[in-house]
Amino acid sequence: MKTIEELTAELEGQRAENEAMNAKNKQLLDEMKRVKKQNSEVDLDAYHKALDRVDSLESENAKLIGEVKLKAKDFEKLTLQIGERDASLSKLLIEDGITNELVKLNVPAHYMDAVKALHRGSATLKDNQAFLGDKPLSEALNEWATSDAGKPFIKAPANSGGGAGGGKQGDGGSNIDISKMTPNEMMRAGREKTT
Repeated sequence: MKTIEELTAELEGQRAENEAMNAKNKQLLDEMKRVKKQNSEVDLDAYHKALDRVDSLESENAKLIGEVKLKAKDFEKLTLQIGERDASLSKLLIEDGITNELVKLNVPAHYMDAVKALHRGSATLKDNQAFLGDKPLSEALNEWATSDAGKPFIKAPANSGGGAGGGKQGDGGSNIDISKMTPNEMMRAGREKTT
């Protein structure tokens, strides 16, 4: 059996151990509280800076979206204008091309609108050149003019006929195209000739 002194010494050792354990326990609890507190605390300055940055980015994003929408509308408007101009240019190139070719082919003015309408529907524009079907406009209209369908619309070249003496009179008369004269002008010209 142990003596009181041995038991007292043992008890003192146990107390010292308990105190050391309590101190260590307290130290660990304090450290745990500090870490918990650190984890639960939010850096308010960093939080507010982040919120300001988010607001700034959202504002900038909304502005850019607005600009993109405006640019898209401008693009649509320009595309429409270009389409209208292309259509006008195509119409002009086709219309002028047909008119020029018909003038060269000697189509009378009173047939001009009808003949243009006849060909306008089948005319297309490829690489800024007018075509009728798969042939260039000039070639197609020349073929049409020599065909049975086109001959009635072509005015014969001016000539003086088989036995006529020609357009000039031997007495120095002028070249007068009587087909372009009104009846009154023809009568006046006839009276002048007889005097």
